[in-house]
Amino acid sequence: MEKPFLEVFPGLQIETELRELLELVMVEKVAMTKDRSSIRIYIVSPRLIHKKNIYKIEDGIAKQLFPGRPLSVTIQEKYRLSAQYTPKTLYEIYKDSILLEFKRFGMLEYTMLKKAKTEFLEEDLLSLTVEDNLVYRERSAEVRRILEKIFTERCGLPAEVRFSYEEPAEVLPEDEEFYIQADRSAGYETGAVWQSMAAGQNASGGQSKSAGPGQAGGQGAAPGHNGAARRSAGEAGTSQKNGGFSNGPSKKAFGKKNGDGRIPYRKSENPDVLFGRDFDGDSMEIRDIEGDIGAVVIRGKIMRREVRELRSGRKLLLFDVTDFTDSITVKMFLREDQETDALEAVKEGAFIKLKGITSVDAYDKELTIGSLTGIKKCEDFTSVRMDDAPIKRVELHCHTKMSDMDGVSEVKDIIKRAKKWGMPALAVTDHGCVQAFPDAFHALDKGDSFKVLYGVEGYLVDDEKEIVQNSKNQSLDGAFVVFDIETTGFSPAKNKIIEIGAVRVENGVITDRMDEFINPEVPIPFEIERLTGINDAMVMNAATVETVLPQFLEFAKDAVLVA
Repeated sequence: MEKPFLEVFPGLQIETELRELLELVMVEKVAMTKDRSSIRIYIVSPRLIHKKNIYKIEDGIAKQLFPGRPLSVTIQEKYRLSAQYTPKTLYEIYKDSILLEFKRFGMLEYTMLKKAKTEFLEEDLLSLTVEDNLVYRERSAEVRRILEKIFTERCGLPAEVRFSYEEPAEVLPEDEEFYIQADRSAGYETGAVWQSMAAGQNASGGQSKSAGPGQAGGQGAAPGHNGAARRSAGEAGTSQKNGGFSNGPSKKAFGKKNGDGRIPYRKSENPDVLFGRDFDGDSMEIRDIEGDIGAVVIRGKIMRREVRELRSGRKLLLFDVTDFTDSITVKMFLREDQETDALEAVKEGAFIKLKGITSVDAYDKELTIGSLTGIKKCEDFTSVRMDDAPIKRVELHCHTKMSDMDGVSEVKDIIKRAKKWGMPALAVTDHGCVQAFPDAFHALDKGDSFKVLYGVEGYLVDDEKEIVQNSKNQSLDGAFVVFDIETTGFSPAKNKIIEIGAVRVENGVITDRMDEFINPEVPIPFEIERLTGINDAMVMNAATVETVLPQFLEFAKDAVLVA
């Protein structure tokens, strides 16, 4: 169950602006290693959070909440963004944050991405053009994987990343130290990139050439990197077949294939198998899975399921499983012939048993299960909680989900649980509202002996305070229009109008009103949402400024404008 971030970490001292952003953030789960040396926090946010702020929060939690302990804190974020976001707009807004992540991951990958020429060939197809050298060709597959992971898994915006290569500019002697440092950070032998690039220049009179399909590596390649060179050469051949784009090394599939080259999906004849093949083996507790240990069998309850469509047309199915000792994410890439069985097998709240391969992502160190052998039925192995008190109590202060930022449960579910536990009555006292009353009333059967006590936490308002102060009894005769606009920022060149509100006053009487949202066709920044209260969902279906602005000019015709 998700909980507000600031409720999970109430003692965290953080600057006001970031705290306001964290008020929108929910925590899905918190996991700690057995040796208590590291903690991983899974959060969900409707707003993008720059990585520098994520790192700041991680550092604050470690130092403030666990002082004096050698504890590593990692925040794993996920975003539920508005429909205003596309992969293109996301990359434009989020690029600085992504670069900061890459800088921490590896200087070589960071340099590739920072120097790359970026272009969206389509709304969800990102082309990166980088210098053509052996090491860049080898590392491009990892950069592509990480970017697609950020787009698809973190932000829910499936996108494809392709690489193309161009002849590099001349490498100057003063650049040598930079490339040597890049070698070291990437784990290559010192000078591998530098030697590769310099050798390419020497062989072509100052211009680098990519290795062809028949070449093991460029002249002057660093010792010990022949395998990398051969892989790069293979990718070079692939890129030529794909219009200059490299899609990484091809993988061979074994077994009898369909006419389209794919292995057909066949479900087991065992009626207990919901998806894939049958399997044996005792299940292990999820808390005992430590790192990349290969094939595992687990059982548990599905807490959350999410399906994302990839640009290729395939589906990515993500679901979280808990056995109440810990929880883990399972990933499945589905073909069209697998979708029906997979979605039928994976339902929120269902108990399942599965076998798959554990893996730790080199980028975000996330432990997941993939390459599933199969999914089988499993009985509910949890015990039911009961109230065994001989004298039942009456809850006199119950908050439902109608109490914003306080209650999370439906009133009918609360009443059902109280009745099951043998309680005679329950009082509903939400914060300043009575919206739960109808549901509470209808949760009782005719002649039900259970009693609902209807209450509310009220608030006092000073009803003697004057709305208008220091009045001078001024005359307000004449026609004028009082208007206000809200925008995505302060720049008239870059920012957009998102709302126009106005009233027309003639002889002291309001004769007309206008209040129109405007779709800016770009995401509204969090700072603006915080100031105006206007979010992407409110403007998505509104008209654009080309339609609304002429309407306002007609509305204000022949009147004095009062800003």
